[in-house]
Amino acid sequence: MIRPDQGAKAALFTLKQLEAFYVSATLGSFTDASRRLVMTQSTIAKRIGELEAAVGAPLFLRLGKTLKLTEAGERLLPGAQEMMRLYERVSQTMAPGADVVGHIRIGATDLVGLTWLSALIQTIKEQFPKVQVLPEIDGGVRLYERLGRNELDIVIMPGPFAGPGFAMVPVGQISNAWMASPSFQLPEGRLTAQQISDLPVIGQPSNSALTLLYTNWFEENGFALKNVLLCNSLGMVAKLTVNGLGISYLPAKHFQPQIDAGELMVIDVTPTLPPVTYYAITRRDPSPLEKNILQIIDQVQTFQPIG
Repeated sequence: MIRPDQGAKAALFTLKQLEAFYVSATLGSFTDASRRLVMTQSTIAKRIGELEAAVGAPLFLRLGKTLKLTEAGERLLPGAQEMMRLYERVSQTMAPGADVVGHIRIGATDLVGLTWLSALIQTIKEQFPKVQVLPEIDGGVRLYERLGRNELDIVIMPGPFAGPGFAMVPVGQISNAWMASPSFQLPEGRLTAQQISDLPVIGQPSNSALTLLYTNWFEENGFALKNVLLCNSLGMVAKLTVNGLGISYLPAKHFQPQIDAGELMVIDVTPTLPPVTYYAITRRDPSPLEKNILQIIDQVQTFQPIG
């Protein structure tokens, strides 16, 4: 039990109470917390009620099915987060892989999901059978923001894209190329950045880290995209390109089958963009489990070597 000094009155907190509070606070819902912790909502509510009694103040405002922290809850959250991370660190350090219990929240961009994310999840399950893997696919910018809000533990995305409080581990590189359908009408010869910027471009929204990278490339060359069709899915971006609706910037290796089949062709462009490096990003002080998963990422990833 945790006994914070409150003068004449000492409150008693248990780890189970803090866990129920912390997970409910980060997910914003007793329903989601009960699913994450694999226990009933009544058990969650009971533990939080006991914690509120110990604190002497309500910790949540119940807004329908949504939870909002009270002032007391806001004060308690950083300490609860620190305590849960310390508990996980101790348990992961002492337990062999097969006995480690917990969950790992992994965010990845579309290309990782289309290539080796399933191999990563399978390997984690084999080495840590009692760890629940919670994968999410989203744009790199949004994933990075969620890592900063402690909603994810590891993010795999193009970069570099980290700041104070984060650690980046290089994973591999991807060579992208501007592509179009062979039926798409292109100017003759090698195209410049200006000519590319005048064409209809099919891309992902601004929350995509890759979109930011090539948008910066245009800006460095003094141009801006004029006609952009946005799509959340990398696979759909390729499909729309195959259908001749515009050009797109795609990973060459992944879409080589479509190139070989004559559905896509690589556009000769100057200047070329450098390969994109992908990183696994964690908080500055990763837990033992997170360190192990970084090693697994290095083992299963299928991107090009960095060089």
